[in-house]
Amino acid sequence: MYIEVWSVKGVLMQKKPKLVLCDVDKTIIGTDYRPNSPGLARSVLAVQNDGMLIGLNSDSPMLRMQEWAANFGMRGPIISELGGAFAYQDDTIFLRERDPWIKLFTLVINRIRLVFPNVRILSCDSTEFIRDVGDIDSPDSDWIILNSLRSVSFACLFRRLVNRSLVIDNALSESFSRFILSIVDEIGMRSYLSEPDVNHDYGIMILHEKGASKSWALSHIKEIFPNRQVYMIGDSMGDFLADKSIIQCAVGNASEEYKSHCQSKLVAPSDEILTKGVEYLLAHIAKV
Repeated sequence: MYIEVWSVKGVLMQKKPKLVLCDVDKTIIGTDYRPNSPGLARSVLAVQNDGMLIGLNSDSPMLRMQEWAANFGMRGPIISELGGAFAYQDDTIFLRERDPWIKLFTLVINRIRLVFPNVRILSCDSTEFIRDVGDIDSPDSDWIILNSLRSVSFACLFRRLVNRSLVIDNALSESFSRFILSIVDEIGMRSYLSEPDVNHDYGIMILHEKGASKSWALSHIKEIFPNRQVYMIGDSMGDFLADKSIIQCAVGNASEEYKSHCQSKLVAPSDEILTKGVEYLLAHIAKV
């Protein structure tokens, strides 16, 4: 067990080891699914040790988050899909049922093919596809891109292909979201779900089980890391962990409401946004 001890006026003081959890979207990466600084891995390497582990807590799928964690050199736990799955070292456990989502995923694909035969349907790592796709040599068309990596939730992106480029179209997102929700109603799944998240910044709809949140896996965190002080770095109230023992931290682009729940010294300056804000906060947390 890591214990840091120092002396203040001859009195020995014990410093609690830390666990820092980071949100991903609009915290580490922007709406283009890219970091805005190449230095996060160096920042993590500079501060991570037995006394300060760094992990992730986000709505992204587990496989995608494990790749981010490996790229940045993070050795702490990973909480994915709003607390739906938890991974640490070589173990991954699912904290919610998977079967309803498999059924919905399959039904959506088949129904879209039947009702909208001219719509392009992709099932893939949608984040990677949108981030890396270039010009598409195809006629203008509507696209639905289902995230095949999710296990205990559902997400799909809506895009319109215009002049070889995929663009977000809010009307298209609303229309296809309503269609998918009609399928949810048809199979009696609506009461099982929280309010649908149709996010026009990303051109995406995400569905979760009722009550899903980034706080869902906190009991597992406390069981595995009972002696660590937990910090959460985020950008919005969706990153607020409703537990008084958690210390909240905000990147520079965070909402004012979220910043109001953070200590002033753990709010990054307004120009330290996204990845740069995370780097700033890690350096400051390491000194606490």
